Amino acid sequence: EKPLADSHADGIKRCNEADRLGRQILVNNTRRFFPQSKAIQKVVSSGQYGKLISLEYLEGGEFSWPTVSGFYFQKQGGRGAMSDRGSHILDVICWWSGGGVDLLEARTNSLGGVEGLAECRLSLSGGGEARVKISWHNKLENIIRLRFDQAVIEADLYELDRYTVTQNGAKRVVQCPGREKNYSDCSVTFCKALKELYVKGEKVPVSGREVLSSLKLIDTFYEKAQAYKESWQEV
Repeated sequence: EKPLADSHADGIKRCNEADRLGRQILVNNTRRFFPQSKAIQKVVSSGQYGKLISLEYLEGGEFSWPTVSGFYFQKQGGRGAMSDRGSHILDVICWWSGGGVDLLEARTNSLGGVEGLAECRLSLSGGGEARVKISWHNKLENIIRLRFDQAVIEADLYELDRYTVTQNGAKRVVQCPGREKNYSDCSVTFCKALKELYVKGEKVPVSGREVLSSLKLIDTFYEKAQAYKESWQEV
């Protein structure tokens, strides 16, 4: 399950232990299986629209995932929104950027507890910047927006098989290759990949070491995050 571990150091230990045992770690960073994510990764790496100038990843909605234990809201548990959804988001950004992602600024509303609102600014390996905002409290725009020298890509987080490109004032929809249309389809693809590991012994599609960079970013976020200045605190 994601995240691979509760810290970057623990993630390294798990990867080293897997190497010692001659095993592979398959991490459930399901968003790498989204047709949308795979297509955008190819666009960024190919440079077909020029240099990536900025990236926005805005995801939020009222928390509604069923939980019996209340794990999400326990300090000893997943740490909050950035550890939960952020483990997916930061992994995808690191993947698209080809590594070399650094934290510039971080904000959270945790006040010493588990945060439901998290925001950060990142520097990308190609010189651009990324802004990430995650909320468990309210609905956000739920969009990925990438600005290149020659075009702007916008991807709706709930339309996993397409994105739009605006270039020279014209907007068009790009249908992404792949059969997956929703999250359930991507979960099936993930399970099939797991089955292939047992049957054919193939290489895992998302290995433990591949997600270590995002774990390091999460650790850095919690180390450096500043509190939001709330209006009610000034009353």
